[in-house]
Amino acid sequence: MQKYLPVLRNCPFFTGLTDDEILSILHCVSATKITRPRGSYIFRAGDSTEVMGLVLSGSTLVIQEDLWGHRNILSKCNTGDFFGEPYAATPGAILNISVVAEEDCEILLLNVKRLLTSCPTVCRIVLGGDFSDFVTRWHPMDR
Repeated sequence: MQKYLPVLRNCPFFTGLTDDEILSILHCVSATKITRPRGSYIFRAGDSTEVMGLVLSGSTLVIQEDLWGHRNILSKCNTGDFFGEPYAATPGAILNISVVAEEDCEILLLNVKRLLTSCPTVCRIVLGGDFSDFVTRWHPMDR
């Protein structure tokens, strides 16, 4: 993951954290890097997911498809952008969107369940014991 630290440092989720803190959090959330060729699906409508994605390189499209195969592009995710957070954070939620690689891409998958529960290692060592400060920094509108 060292290779991707420049991308991660510029991501709002990791703002203000040291490289060691970022790497600790990645370990805690079971971060997994995947690669996908252009045109392949990362998430498919109708499935559920426990992970959200972070684009490390390339780009993805968040789309909705109708019964006739027409695609509506809802958003484009570039390097450093997240996708799938609301679905991953809601256990059992069914995706009504698909995420497709617009070009060859590398994606970091993060287990949201692990983000929503306190990890004793990260909370005590990295964040000084207060996970709520970290969550508040990530979602400043929730204050």
